[in-house]
Amino acid sequence: LFPQFTVLFFLKKLEYLAIVQYLVPFGFFIMVYSLLYVFAYYFLSIKNTKMCWIFVGGALLQFLLLSQFHSNFHQVIYISLGVVGFLFIYSTFYFKLKK
Repeated sequence: LFPQFTVLFFLKKLEYLAIVQYLVPFGFFIMVYSLLYVFAYYFLSIKNTKMCWIFVGGALLQFLLLSQFHSNFHQVIYISLGVVGFLFIYSTFYFKLKK
């Protein structure tokens, strides 16, 4: 809502205002990652360990993409958001099909 205020309130230095441009995309990444984390533990709780291999594949894809494309923070955040978003959508469809 108020990224400049938030950065100044918590970090107290003007030089940290440069990170304001990354707060919204990083916030979306953390939100989707948290939801995916819940799905992962749900699948583990019902003893569906096949989905773990999908998550491992996603982590490997993220590693490969980040090793190639990491010239700025936007690339890192958007690659991470893309991979986690794809895994979340895949998990949602898998969950709907299994119910």
